[in-house]
Amino acid sequence: MRNLSEQISTIEDKVKRVLTKLEELTRENSRLSAQNERLSEEIAQLKSKKQEVIQIASPPIVPIREDKYEMIRSELDHYIEEIDQTIRLLKAS
Repeated sequence: MRNLSEQISTIEDKVKRVLTKLEELTRENSRLSAQNERLSEEIAQLKSKKQEVIQIASPPIVPIREDKYEMIRSELDHYIEEIDQTIRLLKAS
């Protein structure tokens, strides 16, 4: 009889620990769900602001004259060459 009583007591202790852990996990789940909701709202707001900034920062599309395009292309090529030279110097040191 004593052995059965001890087994029941052991099982009761384990059940209590499981219930305690379940309560902790339920509270943590609620906290994480609330945090997830707040972060989702924040992401939505940031995406909205990003779109506003893109619209404000984007210049209107104006056709570029061919000579202007060539000048810009030439400047970009020059800057790219300078960057490449700098990278080569950094690698060499």
